Amino acid sequence: MIRPASIGNLAALVCLCAAVEAVPLDSLKADARRLLAPPRLHLVLAGVAVGGLATRIDDRLEWELPGGGIPGAAFDLAGYYGSTGKTAAAGAVLWTLARWREADGWRTQSEEVLRSIAAAALIVAPLKLATRRRRPDGGDRLSFPSGHTATAFALSSVLARRHGFRIGLPAYGLAVLVPVGRVGEKKHHFSDAVAGACIGAAAGWAVGIGHGNPALRARFDPAGMRAHWAF
Repeated sequence: MIRPASIGNLAALVCLCAAVEAVPLDSLKADARRLLAPPRLHLVLAGVAVGGLATRIDDRLEWELPGGGIPGAAFDLAGYYGSTGKTAAAGAVLWTLARWREADGWRTQSEEVLRSIAAAALIVAPLKLATRRRRPDGGDRLSFPSGHTATAFALSSVLARRHGFRIGLPAYGLAVLVPVGRVGEKKHHFSDAVAGACIGAAAGWAVGIGHGNPALRARFDPAGMRAHWAF
């Protein structure tokens, strides 16, 4: 008899294989170089620095989440949105379907989602192992920075870069609920979330730069007070 756990493991293996094929090693190397170059590196360093300073006020920035109803459902959705495993699995499935249907646009987008998650993990994982900060609920020592927050902001940044802020702003709104939920559940400190948000945003904007995708840089036109975004 096949157990549900075996089915889950098999599904995870299939998703992993799809993700490995979807994200070439050369692309990951290029993403890492862009992430570790200004101005994205500046955003990462700023996030880590501000997060480190914010540890002094973490005790004053705690809250409880509302249970049930629409607020509870919203935070549950945000939890899935920020889950690295679930988001990576969804990206791998979408990439597989897009390849099967020869939908190049969806395939490219799902590839960038996977690459942004990998780029964020490049920063998040070593920091977690180096800082060894205990979670507020007394669990493991992998609190700083918040991986869920980094994943959510990486995904939102990919959506904003590809589709503009009509899609990007709602995506960022959902991403903000992720750290609110993680802090409320005592899985992270406020400072963990600050660092994770900056790392994730930098990772999402690093992926695909130089390949014809819009970038983000504020450039103001004094005559018309308009802003052009490029990063």
